[in-house]
Amino acid sequence: MRRVFTLALLLSAIPVIAKPVLAQETTPPPPSPVETIVVETPVTGDPIPAPEAPPPDSFALDPAVAFEAFAAGNYQRAFDLAITFANRGDRQAKRLLGQMYAGGFGVTESQEEALAWYRLASEEGDTQAKVLLATMLLDGVVTERNEAEAADLLQGAYEQGNTQAAQMLGVLYLEGRGTNRDIMRGAELIREAADAGDPTAQYTLGILYNEGAGVRLDTSESYAWFLRAARQGNTEAQIELALGLLRGEAGDPALSEERRIDDAMFWLRRAAEAGNPLAENRLAHAYAQGYGVPFDRVQAAYFHSRAVSGGLPDARLDAYVATLTEDERAEVQRLVERDRAPPNPFDN
Repeated sequence: MRRVFTLALLLSAIPVIAKPVLAQETTPPPPSPVETIVVETPVTGDPIPAPEAPPPDSFALDPAVAFEAFAAGNYQRAFDLAITFANRGDRQAKRLLGQMYAGGFGVTESQEEALAWYRLASEEGDTQAKVLLATMLLDGVVTERNEAEAADLLQGAYEQGNTQAAQMLGVLYLEGRGTNRDIMRGAELIREAADAGDPTAQYTLGILYNEGAGVRLDTSESYAWFLRAARQGNTEAQIELALGLLRGEAGDPALSEERRIDDAMFWLRRAAEAGNPLAENRLAHAYAQGYGVPFDRVQAAYFHSRAVSGGLPDARLDAYVATLTEDERAEVQRLVERDRAPPNPFDN
């Protein structure tokens, strides 16, 4: 069955609201400590007030401290520092502001503000900002979809050595979006990103080898790349690997059927526990039938509930759940409520 390289599937690893990372880029020299802080929001043009009590050492610090404050969960200090450094022209601080607005970290969430800050940072050469801005342009949710501009941004980030940009640009070449369709060039870029360790690119390369698109048709090579991506937590690769093991296409040919099923269930559970609805659905069926796992009506209903919450209904499992006893339903509800509860810091 031919797969379609959709953004939802192949660009899912791009961290639009991920923890910001500080790229190793040079920043403008700091101005005099007496410089006035007057930063305007890119969307409204309204001034953002300086912190009531700016950190006394803020002008002597490296912009990395803003990212460190963010990583520590001190969002107000991170925002204050980012505003200070953004006023000094630091492109990474502007990108951080975009990420804070995108995720609502210490500020009111505003995708429009995030877009504007990403654009400012990307115009000044921040590679990660180019990737984040390109992602928003491809999504077409916050702003009008512009695939050509997204392709240009990704090309620029790729030339600066950004692996995510290589992966995303490769997908655009495969699909002919924002650029002329070139399967060979797309496969080259995907291979480059996969060799650099990008799990989404590794999964995509596995698909290409499975279909012989831009590369030779090679099932063994396909599953080798799925395995690499699966080990890094790519849930789509974990599912492909599980299915391949069950079909006898993946893994050592000498593996017994029992071992193949055990290994397949291992990867399916990994994907399900990470929240992949398809894996949750398949694991629910496995528990309902006792296939590769102990027969367990509660676990079947529990993973079905998770899959449904993730947008994957199943009428057969609905009918199955309807046969549960009151005690079994209560246990399923307990598991669901456990998932909703905040983590207990004393559990670690």
